[in-house]
Amino acid sequence: MQHTPPKPGKSSSATIDVFHVSDLHAGSSVAICPPHGIALEDGGRYMPSDPQKWAYARWLELIEIMRASRRAGHHVVLNFGGEFIDNNHHEITQLAALTPVDMRIVAIELMQPLVALAHEFYVEKGTDAHSGKGGEHDRVCARELGARSNPFTGQPVFSELDLDLGGVIFNFAHHISGAGNNKTAGNNIRNELIEMMLDNPAINVVLRGHVHTYADTGHNYMPARWGGVTPSWKLRDDFISRISRARRLRATVGAIQVTVQSGAFFPRPLLWQAPTAPLMTGRIQSSKRRNSPVSLRSAT
Repeated sequence: MQHTPPKPGKSSSATIDVFHVSDLHAGSSVAICPPHGIALEDGGRYMPSDPQKWAYARWLELIEIMRASRRAGHHVVLNFGGEFIDNNHHEITQLAALTPVDMRIVAIELMQPLVALAHEFYVEKGTDAHSGKGGEHDRVCARELGARSNPFTGQPVFSELDLDLGGVIFNFAHHISGAGNNKTAGNNIRNELIEMMLDNPAINVVLRGHVHTYADTGHNYMPARWGGVTPSWKLRDDFISRISRARRLRATVGAIQVTVQSGAFFPRPLLWQAPTAPLMTGRIQSSKRRNSPVSLRSAT
């Protein structure tokens, strides 16, 4: 679902472009990784796989989209929805690096070009499994990258953030309920938006991450309200492969862009689907075997 914003005129400086990115999961062997790889503590280096190179190329496309907004004179707001790193959780094996320090270095390196293009930068905390207790890894990365501080805690992260941008009020948070099955897909963000309408009717746009599967509320509540869930920058791992619906979906990376102009907002999903695995061909034997096995009798 996409709404086309009006073309910016002479007053393009009044246009705000909000970019919501979430779930980087740096350090996973199936997540985005810079082309020069990850430096390891013993002097070795992990080099990215082809799928990781593909994800990084899409990351560069996202940077160019943000750069175009900046060139157009728009006010660029970057929000990161949590989980900069994958962390060494649940005794998993799909890790490019085992220490959170190495992972944070990669995450900060990846985020720097986006942050450099933004006039404002905000961060929400993710889950303990990936972000650490109290969101420690998200806090460290956010501080290193210069995210705006929460006025209540003084920390550069939020559990939930309400943000007024040009008269449009956004609600950002990491967590949301599961992505559902084929019959209930998208109910998570629809329910979230409905609950927000009851709890805080002033909210216009609700943005989430966490479940790694894109969803939005479509045209149901437009033009006053809209909600979306970003995919992650981590491709399918063994955990996701256990979930039937996720296993059937093509892995997707991306972000959500919301343009605000003259008090109206226009969502734009930025989604890239990963290439599918090649179709395998079975080695079908003919009815007449080319090499008949030697019988025990003839062998003796």
